[in-house]
Amino acid sequence: MEVHAHSHTARKLMDANVLETMVYGDVVRPPSGNPPLRTTNEEFILDFIYAVHQLKGSDALNAVRLQRLKDRAIGIILFLKNEYHLK
Repeated sequence: MEVHAHSHTARKLMDANVLETMVYGDVVRPPSGNPPLRTTNEEFILDFIYAVHQLKGSDALNAVRLQRLKDRAIGIILFLKNEYHLK
């Protein structure tokens, strides 16, 4: 499922005004009180939870891949510095 599909699903589930109060830069905090969802349809909510877990898993895999690439890049930089006597 692509990101656009997730945001479309989230839009149907949550009030954007509530979401606006939850986001602080790259940190998301729980809303104050217990604001109602826009729908209580159990199947829709389960689909949303599945989409969130799918995105979370993809993000975790990407983080591992990015760390491996960073480690390889550092190794290449060190090799080039040693090979060509660079600072």
